[in-house]
Amino acid sequence: FAVQLARASDLLLGGLDRVCAALKSRAYEHKLTPRVGRSHGIHAEPTPLGLTAARCLEGMVRIRGRVWRAREE
Repeated sequence: FAVQLARASDLLLGGLDRVCAALKSRAYEHKLTPRVGRSHGIHAEPTPLGLTAARCLEGMVRIRGRVWRAREE
């Protein structure tokens, strides 16, 4: 079971690496693309789409770290 978990986590880490690379490229690609900002569900100041992608990237990096630590245990 431990070997299966290690192999499964390796697959997850590979997938997370690909997602992080895609988010990073989209963040740079759309760093000046405006989008409607949101504040409590209503329209707010415009924000760059790249910033939104960068925030998602930061979350994915944090998730990848958690998966990595779980694999090591």
